[in-house]
Amino acid sequence: MISEYRIIEEMVCLMSEFDTYGNENTRVIEGVKTFLVRQRPTEIIDETLKYFGSSLDGAIEEAKSIIGDKYRIPIAIVAKTKMIWFPCKTHRKKKYMWLAHSHIHHMEKNAPAETLIYILSFQ
Repeated sequence: MISEYRIIEEMVCLMSEFDTYGNENTRVIEGVKTFLVRQRPTEIIDETLKYFGSSLDGAIEEAKSIIGDKYRIPIAIVAKTKMIWFPCKTHRKKKYMWLAHSHIHHMEKNAPAETLIYILSFQ
């Protein structure tokens, strides 16, 4: 398990995953690779944003100033490279995931509260 991680353009998804002791880690999907990081998804996002001179709270406030006070608001990690991420559930709850907008091929509504998301192939 990796102890620290920073978001890169090849990253597709961050999913919270709990170990047998109840510790929250992150399952990372990066291209065709998947691995665990010993940080919560919000920690990875916040640390990445701090590297680029912002923070998760700052990115959320910036997004809200543009699109209004919404739930599951997308945030820009690096806007000029189109590294835009959005949570599938509120990041304040357990068992959530963040997806990279640039890797989404299309979406389909599957049920009233369920959507299928197709990502671009990395072969």
